[in-house]
Amino acid sequence: MNTAASDLAPMLEPTPHGAIFRDEPTETYVRETYSSEANAQRAIADRLMASQASLSYAAEALPHFLVVINDSDRAFALADSCIAKAKADGKYEGRAPTAQRKAADVLALKAQGKSADAIAEQLEVSRSSVFRILRSA
Repeated sequence: MNTAASDLAPMLEPTPHGAIFRDEPTETYVRETYSSEANAQRAIADRLMASQASLSYAAEALPHFLVVINDSDRAFALADSCIAKAKADGKYEGRAPTAQRKAADVLALKAQGKSADAIAEQLEVSRSSVFRILRSA
């Protein structure tokens, strides 16, 4: 953090959690001065990427920063790497099953004459999901 902030040191105040801008006008000045410089943005993103494993601030700031500077390639790669790590650690199970996976059951119950409300309740899906499935059938 000290390296990244050395040029801005007079405008920053160190805290136990990192550096913060001394005041809002300073933050606005820095944003307006450096926000359009692509090289500066990439340099900041590179520093955050290198530090994310060891600094919680970098890990928290990086995803939002990549979105703000429109670096979607690195943002998607970061998301994919986080998911891959979570899967490897056995902590990521993917998205919960959607109502579309119950489409055959919805259609079968409708063929039996059940109402949309009854189907939704029985299959534990929303009423709008039942109508969406019926409409697309």
